[in-house]
Amino acid sequence: MTIVLTGASGMVGSAVFAELTQAGRKVRLLTYKGTGSGGSVESRQMPPAGADLSEFREALRGAGSVVHCAALNNDEGASSDALFEANAVLAGKLAQAAADVVPGRFVHLSSIRAVAGAESSGTVSEATPPAPTCAYGASKLAGEKAVREAFRDQPGRFVILRPAPIYGVGMRGGLRTLLRLADSPWPLPFASLAAPRSLLSLERAVGAILLALSRERLTRADYVVSDADAVSIAGILAAFRAGLSRPPRLFPVPPFLFAQAARLAGRQAAWLRIAGGQVCDPSALAALGWTSETDSRAALAALARQMATPN
Repeated sequence: MTIVLTGASGMVGSAVFAELTQAGRKVRLLTYKGTGSGGSVESRQMPPAGADLSEFREALRGAGSVVHCAALNNDEGASSDALFEANAVLAGKLAQAAADVVPGRFVHLSSIRAVAGAESSGTVSEATPPAPTCAYGASKLAGEKAVREAFRDQPGRFVILRPAPIYGVGMRGGLRTLLRLADSPWPLPFASLAAPRSLLSLERAVGAILLALSRERLTRADYVVSDADAVSIAGILAAFRAGLSRPPRLFPVPPFLFAQAARLAGRQAAWLRIAGGQVCDPSALAALGWTSETDSRAALAALARQMATPN
């Protein structure tokens, strides 16, 4: 049956779209660009968050399942209200419409930021009490709650995925900044930033979505998704430089000097996000047969090599 996909213009959504169409699945895109059709793909207008629920039902009618990847990210300078509208209100209305007219599963792509901020240290699993520390994380947690409420009488009809920061072609934010730094010839003072942090490869993120979409029985309603290992900022830069055929050229600066400079510049929160280590535990999803990336450094190097190679 037709799979409705939102967010197909984004990094994750476009990769999911490519996998579904390559597999010959019928896909209906919900976009803000209008309607159209061609082959096994059709497009329909995405109702705005303030639209009546009936408009969302009509957009989903006739579909078999839904993959909701669309989101407003915190690296786009959006206000708290805009984040809440895009990531909570819209998600809730899509989920309610799906609960009403779609017989299959609703897969909701959330974020690890719905559980813990980037500055939060320790291990994050499904048992971690959600405590978002930014407007983006709070909006994603509100979206999760709206999805759960929509399916409160239909257990097993939805699944929430909480991915760690995703790296892949099209990535933005901090990982893109690190790749730009790695592509410079200069020595970088980040060898002391050795706290491990979990990431997630785009390929494995797509695999998690497809498993959540197709697996008949799930053991729970939410899953943490990440690579099997963790890598520090120093390790990320070294991996990127290896992929770019550059030597690591990292030298240590005592972390307290970074912390002092951040305090003087009023950027303590930013420093905590950079200095902290956060490891995710994807074992619950792996127990269902999902395969995580076991060598993040090699995958990061391959990504840098791929993005540096002209088309």
